[in-house]
Amino acid sequence: MTLEVPTPAVQAASTGKSIFIRSVTDQRQFEDNPRNPATPSLGFGGASQASADLKKRAIARKRGAYGKALGDILLDEGQTVEGVMRDTIKSTLRGIGYTVLDNRDQVKSDTLMMDVMIDKFWAWFTPGAFAITLRSEIETTLAINRASGGEPKHTTIKASGKKDAAASTTGAWAAVYERGLAEYREALAAQFK
Repeated sequence: MTLEVPTPAVQAASTGKSIFIRSVTDQRQFEDNPRNPATPSLGFGGASQASADLKKRAIARKRGAYGKALGDILLDEGQTVEGVMRDTIKSTLRGIGYTVLDNRDQVKSDTLMMDVMIDKFWAWFTPGAFAITLRSEIETTLAINRASGGEPKHTTIKASGKKDAAASTTGAWAAVYERGLAEYREALAAQFK
């Protein structure tokens, strides 16, 4: 599936501040056959046999009515969790008036430098009598300092999404991530205003 990253409906006036996203790193820890469906895992040979590329595209795991793990839910080829988070952060910061630099050559001494560590980006569902509840969790640690140097400041941004549905369709998984990413954008914007 593909996750769409919306562009801000209204562009805020420029803050005069610039930021460069130096790196985005997927640090999620996958397990083989975890008891908790909120723990990232992969089928068809397990997480220990999965390639790094596959892990970067894994966002959820289908489960049966009794919680038995079935198939994996992956982002489409060409899209990764790192890419989704980079685009989400860039879009959010631009929406609140930051100039997000795409080229390192544009960096000046007062430019903010950001490294993003993705700690959580996973969705799962809990079966119910007549419906299921899908949940997503997104968490990043941001390390930010000025290009001129200094000790980086670390900030954690957390968000979650929830959706009740009749079945775990592609649309339901997309909706639970849309809600999680919307909450993430709000939390990120609040940190930078």
